[in-house]
Amino acid sequence: MRKSILVSLSIIICLSLSACGTNSKQAKQDSEASSLKVANSKLKKKAKKQSREKKQASSSSAVSASNQQNNQQQQTQTSKANTTSQSNNNGNSNQDQRPADVPANFKEYTSYTTDGHRMTQWNDAGSYCGDPDVQYDTIRKQTEAGF
Repeated sequence: MRKSILVSLSIIICLSLSACGTNSKQAKQDSEASSLKVANSKLKKKAKKQSREKKQASSSSAVSASNQQNNQQQQTQTSKANTTSQSNNNGNSNQDQRPADVPANFKEYTSYTTDGHRMTQWNDAGSYCGDPDVQYDTIRKQTEAGF
């Protein structure tokens, strides 16, 4: 009987030890899986941040390039307008060819179409307003139509 009790106890002890080993293995696997999930989450956040920064950088460089192009166009238009106003002020007989219906506070602004046509406006906006190519095309069509 003693032997059977000892055998039973040894079996119970072995089973409980194996169960503890299984639990510790499972806990270790769970811990590793959790660590991997955290690391994966961090990598995803980092990738999103880098992607966002890259988009912002490309967006800001595109805006910067667009602004630079607009500045160059404005400088070209301003220099052409300055040249025109200087030539008008250098002794030409047509100093101020203000139309009769233009208010006194309006100034003359000049711009050029892409194919070189000179466009002139009188306004109080402080610069040439609108797209000279579109305005030239509209005037040309109206002239052809007899307006």
